[in-house]
Amino acid sequence: MFYLRCAPKEIKFDMTTTDVYITTVEMYFRLRDKHSTDIPGWSWAGTLDNDGLYHFWITVSGESINPDLRKQQGWYDVEFVGLNKVGNAVGRTEKIVDVISYAIDCK
Repeated sequence: MFYLRCAPKEIKFDMTTTDVYITTVEMYFRLRDKHSTDIPGWSWAGTLDNDGLYHFWITVSGESINPDLRKQQGWYDVEFVGLNKVGNAVGRTEKIVDVISYAIDCK
């Protein structure tokens, strides 16, 4: 769980791959309202930092989420896409849903 206005305000994703062709990892997210059946589209969250040795990470803050996408109480769904050196997708995670909660205010 992470929040806009109280701690913790950030969430860190840290991963490694055994696929030697993955040189870049991009993160996508969607923020779904917990009290709605609406399923929004996916948004690009950013390119993960890496150490050049198949280790990737990114820190997401509640403030980095576009104000138009924020929900009072929502599910922060994510998916990671591994790219090769020419930018083609060569791997991806399962969509991680209903695991990470995001809220504007502390409850």
